[in-house]
Amino acid sequence: DPAVGAADVAVTGAVLGWRAGREAASHDVYLSTDPNALALIDTVVANTANPGALDLATTYYWRIDEVNDTEAISTWAGDVWTFTTESSIVVEDFESYTDDIDAGQAIFLTWVDGYNVAGNNSQVGYLESPFAETTTVRGGAQAMPLIYDNTGGGTSEATRTFETAQNWALHGIESLVLHIHGATDNTGGNLYLKINDTKVDFDAVSNGLQATQWIAWTVDLASVNTDLSNVTSLTIGVEGNGASGQIYVDAIGLHPSVSTGIDIGSERALLNNGGTVASQWIRSDNPDDVKGGAMFIGGLPSDADLRGILAFSLAAFGPGDVITGATVSLFHGANGVSNHQDGTMTSVSLDLTLVTNDAYTNDRASWNNADQDTVTAWNTPGGDFEAPLASVTGLDLTTIDADDEVTFSSPTLTDAIQAAIDAGADRIAFVLKSPELEASATRNFFVLQGAAASGSGSSIGPNLHIDLE
Repeated sequence: DPAVGAADVAVTGAVLGWRAGREAASHDVYLSTDPNALALIDTVVANTANPGALDLATTYYWRIDEVNDTEAISTWAGDVWTFTTESSIVVEDFESYTDDIDAGQAIFLTWVDGYNVAGNNSQVGYLESPFAETTTVRGGAQAMPLIYDNTGGGTSEATRTFETAQNWALHGIESLVLHIHGATDNTGGNLYLKINDTKVDFDAVSNGLQATQWIAWTVDLASVNTDLSNVTSLTIGVEGNGASGQIYVDAIGLHPSVSTGIDIGSERALLNNGGTVASQWIRSDNPDDVKGGAMFIGGLPSDADLRGILAFSLAAFGPGDVITGATVSLFHGANGVSNHQDGTMTSVSLDLTLVTNDAYTNDRASWNNADQDTVTAWNTPGGDFEAPLASVTGLDLTTIDADDEVTFSSPTLTDAIQAAIDAGADRIAFVLKSPELEASATRNFFVLQGAAASGSGSSIGPNLHIDLE
């Protein structure tokens, strides 16, 4: 223990365990991140050992040598085993809260708001159950709603005080990441957090409180002047006279790296020919056929083509925001699910193209020749979308598996997003297509964060990572 090849092993409380050899009097424990340079970390009599402080997102190699000095052969070298540690540590996922006030399980009893606190205008949770947010969530089933109203002055804060101080200086931790979701009708204000009363302003983009999608806010802990080995409290607040509105907070965690920008998840629903749909793929012979939590790209047995649409909100950006790079990530669906076919192909290319005309400014997720461009076929650049901004070539269909990531990045993609920000667009949309998929060859990709996609047990929605100046 951990099992050979185990993944997501917790870095806190980890214990190495094994079945002792019959004649072993003691055990030499070796551990390293390099299988060719194992280091002796302990000699024990019991068949368990403490591996010491482990780093996040790291593969470790370990070996047990059985020792008995009374034997002719005193040491028997064991096999080399591996395990990989978890990629992040959860600080708060908001999943443990209930509506039971008497049991002390309500969200506002842990995240203390401004109730009966002069100058603090915040409200955590709703006045009626369910107290936690259950619709607008980043992951799991719940998020924290934080209502703020500084129209009479003051600030709005919610603070969690940890029962046991947390050590954020171990395990290769470099950043704190929390996810924020705003609303377009939020007015004024500046978002901030405090770690042990040390304040960190949110200044990644101009309009973070107005963002209509989840934004990953990354805090470089090296820049926070506090004792990270003794973190006792975490505060989230909004300041600014006259500021009012509501934000949602979810998925707060510690990570081993510092992002250079922000992450924006894809929109959950677009409008398809006047009706709300929770998916983003279209077929050339029936643009109204939309469904499911997955987006299919490829060809059907009927020779109809499938194209996918990705849309990302730009509401968080304002005039003057400058980006230096952009990457769109997709996650492949599970093999063998319904409507997922490989045909006879072994590899494929995918193009990410910019939607043109009014295909997304009018909130339309699908179209055909009659809906938008009546001259150029919808699957031809120059009609409803342009030439590829970025491409992935030679995607190996024989090895790609569920949850594999496919990324698109290029200077042209960055320029297109910057142009949309400069033009004041509130959204940017892309068509994802393959120039070569044959009939009966389709691929599916997750589009809805946290929703099961076409028979898969989990899904990770598309993400747009934007590097900021």
